[in-house]
Amino acid sequence: MNLNKLFIPLAKDTPDVKYNKRAKVDTGTTCNYKCDFCYYYNSLNAKFKDIAIIKKEILLLYKIGIKEFDLSGGESSIHPYFIEIITHAKQYGKVSTLSNGSMFHDIKFLEKCKQAGLQEVLFSLHGYDNISHDKIVHHKTAFDKIIKSIINCNELGIEVRLNCTIDNTFNEKKYLELLNKLRFTQLNLLPLNYWDDASSKKSIDYKLIGNKAKYIIDNLLNIECNVRYIPFCFMKEYEKNVVGVFQHIYDLKDWNLHAYDLPDTKLTKNKMFEAATKNRIASFTKPLSCKDCSMAYICDGIEPQNLDDNKLEPYKGNKQPNVLYWRQHDKNS
Repeated sequence: MNLNKLFIPLAKDTPDVKYNKRAKVDTGTTCNYKCDFCYYYNSLNAKFKDIAIIKKEILLLYKIGIKEFDLSGGESSIHPYFIEIITHAKQYGKVSTLSNGSMFHDIKFLEKCKQAGLQEVLFSLHGYDNISHDKIVHHKTAFDKIIKSIINCNELGIEVRLNCTIDNTFNEKKYLELLNKLRFTQLNLLPLNYWDDASSKKSIDYKLIGNKAKYIIDNLLNIECNVRYIPFCFMKEYEKNVVGVFQHIYDLKDWNLHAYDLPDTKLTKNKMFEAATKNRIASFTKPLSCKDCSMAYICDGIEPQNLDDNKLEPYKGNKQPNVLYWRQHDKNS
């Protein structure tokens, strides 16, 4: 039995603090790269999503309470109506996009995007040089383009955030050397997720991944660093950096889970907890060894693909129902 069906956090047990009002705007899965771990690996050659549908969905999101819009695909910047989409979304709030950096190396194009209303780019930077990054995304010159794109954003005053998917082969020392040469405001370290088309990937060593993430956190210069979707017991003493589906609700720079599937109901704390519960049960599990863990409510648990190759180490003590506990009581308190 999945213990996540028993240990379900409740909205009333978490203090009323700001929750995110940012949503993903799906521009279609079309992409010009083919990253090894892509969730849409088998649909990257799909037709571009119709702009009329995109505009309709932006308005729907605004009506339920969304104030910030993350354009995401695929690669949104190659959509033939990308600038028009930005202009439309800007009417309703802040506009950002996720990107592989294949277009923004052209500063004239980026300038047009900024003029239309683009304020932030979350870049997918998975390697530390031409060889490591280009191999992962299967595109020559990808590394050079993404670095130039980051520099262009800095020059134009567009906020830069970074995503990096990490697995057993991730070279944290060389990656850190690169990070400390770049200007950005947030780093998200993403242990491989087994969602959609990535469901058959090999399992990863969470202890190894956790240690790599800790090294980055310890040595990154004054930058917020999140480690998403990793069991808390592999991040001991670094719990404040872990973001699971419930901590996600309060991460002001990430997507609102309740808004992900375009609901027709207003954003509320209870609705977001319901969405997080469904997400956790669908994607993660907890073995019986987690039954007495004090983090049983707070932690997502582990993805089934990784269960056999990773030994979880439950925390001792009474169960803590507040999903923000470690963000409010970190090791430096």
